[in-house]
Amino acid sequence: MSFNSKKVLLIDDNIEDLEFIKRLFKLSIFHSQYEIETELDSQITMQKLNSNKYDLCLIDYKWSNQTGIELISKCKKNGCHTVFIMLTALNDESNVNEALYAGVDDYLIKDQINTSTLDRSIRYALQRRQIDKLVNEQQLKLGHAMKMSALGELSASIIHEINNPLAIIKGNVMMGIDLLEQEKANIGEAIQKFQSIDLSIERISKIIRSLKSFSFNEENLKPKLISIRNIIEKTVNICQVRLKREEVSLEYIVPDNLPEIECQENEIIQVLLNLFNNSCDALKNKEARWIKVEVLKKEKCLVLSFTDSGNGIPLEDREKILQPYFTTKAKGTGTGLGLSICKKIIENHGGQFSVDYECKNTKFILELPFFYQEKFNESEPFTIILVEDDIEIREMIQERLSFEQIEILTASSGLEALEILANKKIDLILTDVNMPELSGIQMIKELEAKKNHHTPSVVYITGQPLESLQFPEQSALGLTIFSKPIDFNNLKSHIKKLMQ
Repeated sequence: MSFNSKKVLLIDDNIEDLEFIKRLFKLSIFHSQYEIETELDSQITMQKLNSNKYDLCLIDYKWSNQTGIELISKCKKNGCHTVFIMLTALNDESNVNEALYAGVDDYLIKDQINTSTLDRSIRYALQRRQIDKLVNEQQLKLGHAMKMSALGELSASIIHEINNPLAIIKGNVMMGIDLLEQEKANIGEAIQKFQSIDLSIERISKIIRSLKSFSFNEENLKPKLISIRNIIEKTVNICQVRLKREEVSLEYIVPDNLPEIECQENEIIQVLLNLFNNSCDALKNKEARWIKVEVLKKEKCLVLSFTDSGNGIPLEDREKILQPYFTTKAKGTGTGLGLSICKKIIENHGGQFSVDYECKNTKFILELPFFYQEKFNESEPFTIILVEDDIEIREMIQERLSFEQIEILTASSGLEALEILANKKIDLILTDVNMPELSGIQMIKELEAKKNHHTPSVVYITGQPLESLQFPEQSALGLTIFSKPIDFNNLKSHIKKLMQ
């Protein structure tokens, strides 16, 4: 294994396990290439990882008052690029899948670790990360090349579309000046000329705004909430001159009040622009030339159908049409990357990209999850008190549960929560189990002892094995437990049932 010195952070709340891993590093034939640090404190750990100074982090699955997966997810969200290897005493396939889905680079069972398995895991994890980095860089380059190709095809049309209003502006300026210089200036007619200028300027501005949305810059790489209508209209602004020139009629049907989607706007424009260009190419020799774009709302996603008057995908091409480098265009006119990149973009947004082979025409289907904000009809807000001593976990849960008709109060300890509960009507207590001074279980016992107190519902959250905890056997407040990492979809569903 040949790599430069690597800075390694070991995280485990079990000191014996921590010392064991340190000894394995010392026994490694590559020990001189490792610079080892250890950490037990969760706050300091987050600060260290967010600094991006570490090449590698080995972290316990069950750690402190949260799981290692929760910490890794938060670090990834903050832009951490460290390579993570998860350590656990559990040999459970579901834990492996959960860890890998969260972005863990490798996974080691503690009672199976030796110097050989540790070195191999580190080598493979670093190599995979390097390969992933190269693949992502190539995908970005391919995506950028596809954008440039699409713009190249449309450049003449865009220049024409800008030159026309510029000619109108110049002509109206000259006529407006002439009207105002006359002995009896015709103010009304001059105003009409300047209004025409204003419309022409807006026409150019629309094109520039659309191109700006499509441009490759840091701001456009950030996901944001935007309406699908806005994306379609910006794409149409870019390619409408080509559609007019090639006499392709366009109809798009987008209902009002559709939920917004969270996306990288320029990437979705890139997908639609590729479909428009493909349709224009395919319809050149057709008598009937039309494109229809329609958006429908399903339960959890928006479905955009893009249909043109082509004859569909030939049977022999169907298995290959979405594969890289396959093209039906003439040699030298297509790379075969367009549709495969479109599919990758939509899948990266959590959606699906497919072809409707049952349609007699050529039809592509884009499914994109929309931003869902639950709405309830209660006249008063449903009040939750969130009791969690870890500020980062508390803020993360509060952010994930913030939706209409919900009021969330927070407390950093069981004692602070009891003070709030004594003075305010609460509908739900969402509490961590293990906290200093007063645990979540002890807090609920004290609350139940106050017979005259309003009894809200309770949900416990914990990162510990349930069999190791002693919950009250009988409780007027019920016993609902969510293990960390929290399944927020299930938690939200539970809260909605309580609100009914």
